[in-house]
Amino acid sequence: MRNSSPVKSVRVAAATRRQPAARVRIKRILAVCIVLTLTVAFCAAEVFARDKVRAMIVDSARRTLRTTALTVGIGSSSMVINLITDHISAVSIAAKGASLCQFDGIDISAVLHDLSVIGGPTASHTDATVTMNPSAIRQALSEANGMDPAMLAVTIHDGLIRLNTGPSGKLTVELGPTLDGSDLVFTIRSMAIEGHPIDPRQVSAFGRGGSIQRRRSLVGLPLGLTVKSIKVTDSALMLYLTGGRAQLAVAPSQQCRYH
Repeated sequence: MRNSSPVKSVRVAAATRRQPAARVRIKRILAVCIVLTLTVAFCAAEVFARDKVRAMIVDSARRTLRTTALTVGIGSSSMVINLITDHISAVSIAAKGASLCQFDGIDISAVLHDLSVIGGPTASHTDATVTMNPSAIRQALSEANGMDPAMLAVTIHDGLIRLNTGPSGKLTVELGPTLDGSDLVFTIRSMAIEGHPIDPRQVSAFGRGGSIQRRRSLVGLPLGLTVKSIKVTDSALMLYLTGGRAQLAVAPSQQCRYH
């Protein structure tokens, strides 16, 4: 019995030393578990926040642009933090086959800067590009003149918009798009019948007579957009627009104030 006492003392001392080490391991395991739990919770909240913001923007954009062919980019920053601060630095929207006031079947790409989402998506300013392909141009001109779009053929050549109309498309009219204040104007540059040019004086008289309605209003666009410049490419008419502080979703009664 006397010989076992020192052995017992050693075992007790060893057990006593192991207890603090065990506590440290338990604390570390608990800390890791807490961190993992918080990480999972934050990730779940982030996914929920991103889905909510994207759905909100898509819904507003669909109603404003009247299309379901939408792509929305909300960036890579934390959407949870963005919602807490009510500030998203930039949101991109790409729409195909959209409608913008008097223009149908157009493509739009826009960047909404410094977006607030409380009370509905509101941008401090917006940059947008509208692409009007020949089909969209044909639609705009045929509606302006009360014509069947099938009666017009539209192509783009050397920076001009070329219309073929009349019986068998024998009449060719070349238009040069310009901006006149808040209007998009298609100015007649030349005309020909069956490939034979018409005298410029007759073309000028024809243009003054208003036989072809070539003016389309750009007043009252969504997001307070105004056209700053236009450009004719090999395949489309491009409109470059900017807008100030405005909501993405706008009531139809507040859009497109024609004149």
